Amino acid sequence: MNEKMSRGAGSAFGGKIGFFEMQEWEQAYVGPRLAGQEVWFFDKDGNPHPPHQSSDSGTGQAAPSSDGSPLLGQKGNADIDILSNFINYPVTAETLKLFPKLKYVTTRSTGYDHIDLKACAERGIVVSNVPTYGENTVAEFAFALLLALSRKIFPAVKQVREQGLFLTDSLQGFDLQGKTLGVVGAGHIGMFVIKIAKGFGMNVVAYDPYPKPELAAQNGFAYASLEDLLKSSDIITLHVPYMPATHPYYKRAKYRAVQKRRYYH
Repeated sequence: MNEKMSRGAGSAFGGKIGFFEMQEWEQAYVGPRLAGQEVWFFDKDGNPHPPHQSSDSGTGQAAPSSDGSPLLGQKGNADIDILSNFINYPVTAETLKLFPKLKYVTTRSTGYDHIDLKACAERGIVVSNVPTYGENTVAEFAFALLLALSRKIFPAVKQVREQGLFLTDSLQGFDLQGKTLGVVGAGHIGMFVIKIAKGFGMNVVAYDPYPKPELAAQNGFAYASLEDLLKSSDIITLHVPYMPATHPYYKRAKYRAVQKRRYYH
């Protein structure tokens, strides 16, 4: 897996580029920056249209492939050299058959489990992702969920809407200050979670298969084994891709949370 984005590839490359899963504002941003390139955008049904043309212009719908994934660009775009997709458009071995000239797949996401890396490697197709995609955004959303839980936001809203009351006796939550947050996966997103947690006065322990002591010293947290993290944390948050190798993390975190009446998300 090549995780380095090829900066400026569009300006130096003379082939055809196909973008999938792009909203109109994204198309308006990308189009002018790839001036001189042959760029095509594809709508949700796999219908192509050139830049600045409405995505509703395509006709017909793309039939699903035998493995259930949509057939990207089935409308005769076999000459695409670069394919850019997002998480809802998987690139499978069958998809690749539609692009005999394809040289490069770049997903505009951190996760890449929607891309068949083995099939790409067999074709000599380079694959890249965006390691820092949404790092602070996802971390902030994680804390929004945590605050909704700790302050019983949803029960409070429901009570006010349905009863017109705000009874604090039934809405008592808990403080984050002084609690221990266990962060499973201290990568780009996990590090932002840790920084936010320290702002709330929380203690933080983290598990990561590739620990970086300098980051722990700089941000005031400690690395721990997964088992020690599960034992010592009041709240557990997971920031690793979901795949067979990481499935035990989710399973063990959920079991420990239920067993110890702790919170995980």
